[in-house]
Amino acid sequence: MNFESRLKRLEWTNRFLLVLLPIVWCAAISHVNADSRPRKIVADSIETGSLAVVNPTGKQGVKIEVGDSGMVSLEMTDVTGKESIGLLSVPSGEPSICLAYEGKCRVVIGDVYRENQRELSVQLRDKAGSAVWMPGTANPVRNSQQASVSK
Repeated sequence: MNFESRLKRLEWTNRFLLVLLPIVWCAAISHVNADSRPRKIVADSIETGSLAVVNPTGKQGVKIEVGDSGMVSLEMTDVTGKESIGLLSVPSGEPSICLAYEGKCRVVIGDVYRENQRELSVQLRDKAGSAVWMPGTANPVRNSQQASVSK
């Protein structure tokens, strides 16, 4: 291959690249300027084990989850990522609402324990999660279930 043919080949390659460059440039610009916002999903139903809606930091948000045991939970977290409000339904169906502070459940309304007796009541808890106050009158789950069965 002589010098003249090499020069012609180099000039042809340069022309080809000059034509190709604007095409690549336009494709890159259109890709960068494409709508980066998530698109709306419209569906009649969605089945999943859990669903989380969080802010861009990934901490503050809402999470809906169904455990393997059948427990269903709805948890809201604060800006530090700790639980602030929780709504639970245990597998047997007893509901429980938890108001949390610094990730610990401090107020429970619903299915709670008085010593080893389950009842539907209100319970205030300390920082460790131990019960510190409940109404004086017990509201046992067993008695309310037996009353509803006998009706």
